[in-house]
Amino acid sequence: MTGGGGGNDNKDVVLLGPELFARAVNVELQERIHDSKLRDNSVVEYITLKGKATKCPEFGKPEDWSDDDRILLYKNRVYVPPDNQLYCDIVKMHHDAPIMGHPGVQKTYDLVKREYMWPGMRKFIAQYVKGCAACQTSKVNTHPIKPGLIPIQHSGDTKPFRTITMDYITDLPESDGFNAVQVVVDHDVSKAAVFSPCTKNIVAEGAMDILQRDVYRRFGLPAKVISDRGPQFISKAFKELHNSLGIETALSTAYHPQTDGETERVNQELDLALRLYCANNPENWAKLLPQFEFAHNQRTHSVTGKSPFELLYGFQPEAAGTVRTTPKHPSTEQRLQSLQEARENTIAAHAQAAAAMSRRLPAAQVPLKLGDKVLRDTKNLRLPYASQKLVPK
Repeated sequence: MTGGGGGNDNKDVVLLGPELFARAVNVELQERIHDSKLRDNSVVEYITLKGKATKCPEFGKPEDWSDDDRILLYKNRVYVPPDNQLYCDIVKMHHDAPIMGHPGVQKTYDLVKREYMWPGMRKFIAQYVKGCAACQTSKVNTHPIKPGLIPIQHSGDTKPFRTITMDYITDLPESDGFNAVQVVVDHDVSKAAVFSPCTKNIVAEGAMDILQRDVYRRFGLPAKVISDRGPQFISKAFKELHNSLGIETALSTAYHPQTDGETERVNQELDLALRLYCANNPENWAKLLPQFEFAHNQRTHSVTGKSPFELLYGFQPEAAGTVRTTPKHPSTEQRLQSLQEARENTIAAHAQAAAAMSRRLPAAQVPLKLGDKVLRDTKNLRLPYASQKLVPK
């Protein structure tokens, strides 16, 4: 070090040469790469031609290559001869170790290419990372493949409410003694909905009473009821009553509401109406429920091209008054004929919708067959882990 006077304090500092520093070398890996190099005829041939050929198209320019003791370098990166097990071990070192943290494809590739190279390295690393079991079970799938929807087949019956779907909207603020809504939808024909106030803890007998009062007496006995696995629908009393009446029961798969997608969409519509009109007066929703039902049934459905009212009654009820002085409704005979034609057309409309859904099946979806092993979503599983935060995805 020098004294004062504004001189350079670092002029006496001596930098040690790199040859004086020890570098941790993976001797075993070095030997394996060297042994593989000896077995790689193309590399041996290149070494033989080095200095005698101006270029080698397969391996680039000769000046890009150099020897480093027992290994061959390409642009100052270790060349790894063809050896899949060697490839796997190198990628594993840069992907699986805790100090690496199971990075994605691009980040793993960036880590490996700092030191190594071989033809097709990026593709090999992508296959390794995508096939990593730890990544598949622990990482959040940010690009899930949504399976195509397979619609429930139309029964072929043109009478409304022969196939119905049922569900409940619960945990509503109390209104006239009710805190839930029973939602029934005509699945096959009109798409009409019936909203009935009830309580969250309704049992099978109560559900059947509401059906008898609001659905059966108006439209007759259904042939099929589609529902989720709520306690009302899986109870012994509910099943026995349906069996005695000859009603087929179809329950959705657990935690898979798409089975009852028709009612789920109506539920979303009713949820919106409740937020729009009852947020400031939550105790009034039960009184407004008939109006919400009317609003749904007067709107044109995207599948049928007609409103539920038109397919139920053959005409559209007046909703907001009119300035017309002459009625626009057809005669009774014309209305009945149009009604029957419209209901028959719903069968074709359902078939077209089903075909459109089938065409939207994702190309990346892999067909499954009996005996295939798959990863299961653990979201709704109770697994013996100390913390749910540590449960595999």
